[in-house]
Amino acid sequence: MTTSAAELFKVYAEYSKTLRTWLVAYGIGAPVLFLTNDTLARTFVKSPQARIVAFSFLMGVLLQVFLALLNKNVMWVCYYAEDSLVFKTKQARAVRCADWISRQCWFDLLLDVGTMFLFANATRLAFKILVAQGA
Repeated sequence: MTTSAAELFKVYAEYSKTLRTWLVAYGIGAPVLFLTNDTLARTFVKSPQARIVAFSFLMGVLLQVFLALLNKNVMWVCYYAEDSLVFKTKQARAVRCADWISRQCWFDLLLDVGTMFLFANATRLAFKILVAQGA
């Protein structure tokens, strides 16, 4: 890897980590806000759309956790294949698969956009519930 590529990767890694942190924090923080405020909690309990809001936030967080778990394991396989010729040989299919996944930006982008869509929809519905109830 060239020095320029290494520097660019550091920036990419930092942005990736920051985005994932913000998404998970929002996906957990927004429902906590709704549930810890008595007025908001009562308003949500009465709404038939509350389940959709809760499900959307939960699914967004789960997408991010899945993506982090996938990337963690893919990187371990890639790392270990570089460190162990025996592993690289015996697990050639897994190594090729992990290498392929590690080179696919579209997968991360798809799950990040999916997460943002779920959160945006949940937020829209939450505001709709609150405005309709005058909370």
